[in-house]
Amino acid sequence: MRAAGGLLALALALAAPVASAGLAPLGDLHGQFTQEKRVAGLPKPLRSKGDFDLLKGKGLVWRTLAPLQGTVVLGPRGVWALQAGGPPRRLAAGGEALDLMTRLLAMDPAALGADFGVEDLRPQAGFDYELTPKSPLLAKVFRRVRVRGHARVEQADLEEASGDSTRLRFDAVSPRAGALSADEEALLAP
Repeated sequence: MRAAGGLLALALALAAPVASAGLAPLGDLHGQFTQEKRVAGLPKPLRSKGDFDLLKGKGLVWRTLAPLQGTVVLGPRGVWALQAGGPPRRLAAGGEALDLMTRLLAMDPAALGADFGVEDLRPQAGFDYELTPKSPLLAKVFRRVRVRGHARVEQADLEEASGDSTRLRFDAVSPRAGALSADEEALLAP
């Protein structure tokens, strides 16, 4: 479960507009996702849908709405799972995951170079990066991440070290409006 929470946070970080493409500075974002996870031994992929809030400098709230409901919060104090009616459950420690997310948000090959080998597979229009982990710790979680899009990341493919894979598609990404729940706010506090 710890690796799954980290991968969700990592993948969602890629949903932001790409700063290196000369776009406007990043702000708070809200969007929708569709996730398709292929697990060795299962004949069909597991599919889920939901939404997210990405708050610059604070963290990420990732809400799975179907087929099961649940929320993962990545903030300065760690990665937390929220389930209706239960207390928050810590999945992983915080600072490193949030730092990595911040570097990924920038989608700057120079900043990512400390953690990943970065290959630019850019097509005629848009962007297409393949990230290969350099550190043994990241390599224990995944083999590579491929990120594609135009004005923002539209799809992220994660090839996990276990042999499983995850494809995330991001839609309706726009400036964030609205309030978070009290639990989400508390977990994003420093």
